[in-house]
Amino acid sequence: MKLNVPGLWFMSWYDVSVGPNLALYNHVRKSAPAAIADEQWAVIAPVAHCSYNAPPRPTTVVGERSMGDARLDYNEIVYGFFRSLPEGRESDAPRRDGRRSRTTRWG
Repeated sequence: MKLNVPGLWFMSWYDVSVGPNLALYNHVRKSAPAAIADEQWAVIAPVAHCSYNAPPRPTTVVGERSMGDARLDYNEIVYGFFRSLPEGRESDAPRRDGRRSRTTRWG
């Protein structure tokens, strides 16, 4: 499978899917055209699963392990990524119809 769009890959240290996500990230970096390969970004955050926007604390603890200060402006990372895309670029990503809640239909 070839991806032909810029990518922002978010993971956390304790996600069970870090290995497969990094494998796919590396696959895209190796197989995509150079311009797209250079627009792949990975963030592996020292937070619990999907806890990027947990209330900020000077010390992050995951389980019993202190991660130190893991505060990053994750929203700004995401917004900055989308602001960096060329104006008018159409995404090949599926679009979710926000009018229907709890739907699995994409289109």
